[in-house]
Amino acid sequence: MRHLFPLTAAFLLVPCTGISQVPVRTEQVIEERIENLARDAAEETDFTEIAEDLVQYAHDPIALNRHCPGQLRQLGLLSDIQVRNLSKHIEKHGNLAAVEELQAVDGFSADDIRRLLPYVTTGERNPYGRTTLSEIVGEGKHTLILRAQRVLEASRGYGPLPDGSTSRSYYLGDPWRYYSRYRFRFRRQISAGITAEKDPGEEFFRGTQRSFDYYSAHIFIRDLGPVKAVALGDYQLSYGQGLTIWTGLAFGKSAEALAVRKNARGITPYTSVNESLFKRGAAISLGSDKISLDMFYSHKGLDGNLTDTLEQIEFFSSFQETGYHRSYAELEDKNSITEDFFGAHAGYRNESLSVGVTAVHSSFDKSLAVSPALYNTFYFKGDRIINTGLDYSYLFRNVSFFGEAARSDNGGMAYLNGVLLSLDPAVSVSVVNRNYGKDYQALSANGLREGSTTINEKGTYVGVKIRPGGPFSFSGYFDVFTFPWLRYQVNAPSAGHEYMALFSWKPGKQLRSYARYRLTTKSENLVTGEPFAYPAERTQRNVRIDNVVKVSASITLHNRVEVVSVEKQGEGSQAGFLVLQDIAYRPLGKPLSFTLRYAFFDSDSYDARVYAYENDILYSYSIPAYYYQGSRYYLNVRYKLARGIDLWVRYAQWLYTNRESVGSGLDEIEGNRKSELKLQVRLQL
Repeated sequence: MRHLFPLTAAFLLVPCTGISQVPVRTEQVIEERIENLARDAAEETDFTEIAEDLVQYAHDPIALNRHCPGQLRQLGLLSDIQVRNLSKHIEKHGNLAAVEELQAVDGFSADDIRRLLPYVTTGERNPYGRTTLSEIVGEGKHTLILRAQRVLEASRGYGPLPDGSTSRSYYLGDPWRYYSRYRFRFRRQISAGITAEKDPGEEFFRGTQRSFDYYSAHIFIRDLGPVKAVALGDYQLSYGQGLTIWTGLAFGKSAEALAVRKNARGITPYTSVNESLFKRGAAISLGSDKISLDMFYSHKGLDGNLTDTLEQIEFFSSFQETGYHRSYAELEDKNSITEDFFGAHAGYRNESLSVGVTAVHSSFDKSLAVSPALYNTFYFKGDRIINTGLDYSYLFRNVSFFGEAARSDNGGMAYLNGVLLSLDPAVSVSVVNRNYGKDYQALSANGLREGSTTINEKGTYVGVKIRPGGPFSFSGYFDVFTFPWLRYQVNAPSAGHEYMALFSWKPGKQLRSYARYRLTTKSENLVTGEPFAYPAERTQRNVRIDNVVKVSASITLHNRVEVVSVEKQGEGSQAGFLVLQDIAYRPLGKPLSFTLRYAFFDSDSYDARVYAYENDILYSYSIPAYYYQGSRYYLNVRYKLARGIDLWVRYAQWLYTNRESVGSGLDEIEGNRKSELKLQVRLQL
């Protein structure tokens, strides 16, 4: 790490270049939002849901002068207080003449307005009346995306078997990943599409797979009189604060310190490639602006690890959520479990109050029998589970209350209650208290948490955002939590805390800088040779300095330095750092654009890893972990071949200086480098 400081200084000097006026772009807002929310998300997390929503709103912007609080909440860029303040401002002063007038609305900062610009307009009413078939056919948008990608180096999984046989390998298929998606959209009212994917190592139109390995299809229609929404095929459900049912993406603690309240969207179409986070069947939402009733049913196959007892009765020990079917063993787990799921949600909403009741029932054709480990004492076992929940939100002046209480049919309970306060136009505070019982059982819950599941956790979160005016702002949070029962790799009840502080400096539209510090302390088992591993305190510190400068309307520079240290009682400390430089060239009206990154890193181990969001081809996402020692670069090129035809090519490579192999297990690659190629074409009509 001795080269860190001189090179860091060189990188930080890059923003000190000329600055000129540039427009706000949709991709810029998408990148910022994913980077802020994702934190330490898994490398292959699919953020299509976020990107698609923002892209659609960019094509069909929200009319601010129309009464549309629901759409503004779903956009995810404003709080309930801001949405209410906007409605009150229009009632008092009349319609907005320009979006820039939002700076006169209480609670709206220049940064809020900048992020909103691509997605809103000042029209009094969107031009939606009675829709005809000719309008749907004439105005509907067709999109076809074809993608191919692979790691260029061969891993062990594609090599010969241990017996020396060269007739087949561990993985039955080739190393290419193929992705195909067609989607039709008419405004925000109609969506229909089909997605197909084949993962690396899976067979493709031969052998065990006579087609793609995974298919997803949906038809979704909104606003048909009393039918608010209807979904056929694959769909997602999100209600309350995620304690009862939340099948889509749900983020918790993040750099957006106030974004801890979830904006439930009810029934939405599913268009991603995660093979677990969706329901398959039919769903309908009925009602008016104030009263709604959602009903849903799903019947789908799930991957699971099957086990047999002496009586030859089948059980499964866990769900498999990777979606990989590369070998005969993985194929045995494919759709080995059948889930039947049904339920309903009834809700009432007016300008200030929202109340909802949710009940869901899941049953399986086999029983879940988890391992007898002590930490699994209270985990769900059996072949059916019922969850019920009551959620609420109440807006009073500049205070927004929200929460949910949930119960599983074994009597376990979970609670979450929160409040968002606008103490001053410059100061906002959020407070959330959660209590998820050790015996609460929920398979599709996704509430605010520190642990990996919405069970066995108590905690209190306090977040604050201060915008005193001028170029400076501050945001941060403090979260203290306990785990009343044992957890995986923690052999005792435990506790911990986390806090984050972020200082931002935005002197203009062209330069943005921030410094962030995050500290997390919690328990993990010590790695010892003793028969019983006992937990010890683990403390991790992350320090990040990040700069983005728009040199011109076409060129953006971005650099970052991040340092991490990890200390574990009884095992000493480890450290790591990452330095990266990005160049983005995106000229208006030109066919060619690209992003380029070069990064170098050095860490003592995987525990001292650093995550960083990467620009990628459209609807493909990468947040890799940088660890060990080496460098990484990528070039992402987009070319608009003709009207409605876009091409992407992305090449990326890891180059390690202290490793003789990359990866582990069947994905291990001999040598010190790993290269990836992605190709994509998009056709739009």
